Amino acid sequence: MRSASVIIPFYQRETGLLTRAVKSVLDQKEVQIREIIVVDDGSPVPADQELSPLRERYPDTIKLYKQKNAGSGAARNTGLEKLSRNVEFVSFIDSDDAWFDDFLANAITALEAGYDFFFSDFYFPLYKEKTAFNRAGKINPVEHMKLPVGIGCYEYRGDMFDQILVTGNVIGGSTFAYRFNKFPDLRYREGYFTCEDYLFYLDFSLRSGKFCFSTHPGCDCGMGVSVFSGAAWGSAHLLRRLHSEIKAWRFAQNAYSLTAEQATANLARLNDRRRNFGLNLLHMVRHRPKELEWAVVFDLFRTDPAALLWCAKAMTEAMLSRMSR
Repeated sequence: MRSASVIIPFYQRETGLLTRAVKSVLDQKEVQIREIIVVDDGSPVPADQELSPLRERYPDTIKLYKQKNAGSGAARNTGLEKLSRNVEFVSFIDSDDAWFDDFLANAITALEAGYDFFFSDFYFPLYKEKTAFNRAGKINPVEHMKLPVGIGCYEYRGDMFDQILVTGNVIGGSTFAYRFNKFPDLRYREGYFTCEDYLFYLDFSLRSGKFCFSTHPGCDCGMGVSVFSGAAWGSAHLLRRLHSEIKAWRFAQNAYSLTAEQATANLARLNDRRRNFGLNLLHMVRHRPKELEWAVVFDLFRTDPAALLWCAKAMTEAMLSRMSR
C-alpha cells in the first residue's frame, strides 16, 4: 500500500482542535500513514495531554516533539528533520484543520502520474458555501490539462512563481503534498510568523515546474487560532501579522530575480501592508495604547525605513479625512 508521512505544527490556545486534525489523518483511505509528527511550538496549551489517548492507541505512528516557540516554519522544519528514512511523500496539516478522507489518496495518485507537488481546493473557515478556488477565482481549471487519474486532477500549466506573486497564491498550508525524497533538503525559511508558506512554495517552484492540482476539496480549514488569519483590526495581533508580512515580501523583493511585472505586483502588495500597518498603529494609539507592542513597531521602522514613510502618509491621510468630516 502507498504511504505518506504527515507533519503537524502545533500552537494553540484551545483544546480539541488537535484531536480532530490527527483523526482526520488516521482516517485517510487507501494510504498507509507511516508517521504523524506533531511539533509543539511552545504552545500555550501543550499538545501532550490532548494527544495522550491517541498516542496510546497508535504508539508507533504518532510522534511528539517539543520546542521553544519559533513560528510555524521552524516547527515544520523540525518535523522534516525528524522524518523516518526513505520517506517518499510528505504532507502538512495545521492543527485546526481537518482533511476529507480521500485527500492523501487523491494527492498520491496525481503525484504518481509524474508530478512533484500536488495541491487541492479547500473550504475557508468562514465561507463554507464556496470552495477557495471558486470564491477567489485565481485559478481556472479549463486553462490546465485534465489528468486521466485522480478525482478532479489537472496538470498545472503555467509558472507557479508568477501565480503566487502576480495572480495570487492558490495553495493552502494544509492542502498539499510533495515528493520529499526528491527534495530532501528543501526547508521553510524561518524567522517569519506568516507568509513563510508562500516563500516555501516560491522556493519549490524554482526547483520544479511539475505541479498538479485537484478541484476536489481536500480540506476543511479552521479559524487558525495559532496563526494570524483571524487578527482583528486595531489589535496587536494584526500589527505582528503585518510586520511579518512586510518582512516576508521585502525578502521576496530582494532575494528573487523578479520580472518587471512580478516586481510591480510585489511592491504594490508590500506598500499596501506598510500603509495598513500605519493605519492599524494609529488606531491603537487612539484606542488601545496599553496594548501596543512598541518593540514590534520600532523593529519594523529599523529594518524597513520605507515603512515609516508609508505609515506617516497613511496617518496623515486618516487625520485629514477625520478633520474634514
